[in-house]
Amino acid sequence: RADSLLDGPAPDPVVTQWVVGEAPPAWKSLGGRCALFELLDPDDLVCQGLVSRTVEIASKARDRRLVVVSVAVGTGADDEKAREFAKRFRVTWPLGVDRRGETFAAAGNPPLPRYFLVAPDGKVVWEGNPGALDEATLAGFLERARLWRPEEIARLLRPAAEAFAKGRY
Repeated sequence: RADSLLDGPAPDPVVTQWVVGEAPPAWKSLGGRCALFELLDPDDLVCQGLVSRTVEIASKARDRRLVVVSVAVGTGADDEKAREFAKRFRVTWPLGVDRRGETFAAAGNPPLPRYFLVAPDGKVVWEGNPGALDEATLAGFLERARLWRPEEIARLLRPAAEAFAKGRY
């Protein structure tokens, strides 16, 4: 059984090759954005079945200020298998291959596939099976991440602050 990474730093992807896209920014360099970090095995039927959830999330990621990153581990951690997986399931986000399993070990050897929601400060705030991440949980997480974007919060609060300063509570 994997140990939980909740409230701890997200494991850095140790990738020998990015077969789709480019390396993502470091977790602590997300610049107010959040990340969905996925570990998967392209050879595994469950991973193949649940990648549709990642496709759905990735299709809206840019508008939601979400960075999506997947790392292939296990028997499918092979450049050719990962490319074939990416083509078959229309992977458009960064997909890397970790042949030595270092990322998997750093994550505590969790059951696959595994999602980690990473806050803008690089900490894991949710982890679990992709099927367990519902839209309400993801939307709530992304909404709370606005706290890392002070310019956005200031713009929203300015009318209330001005009313308060004028004695209108």
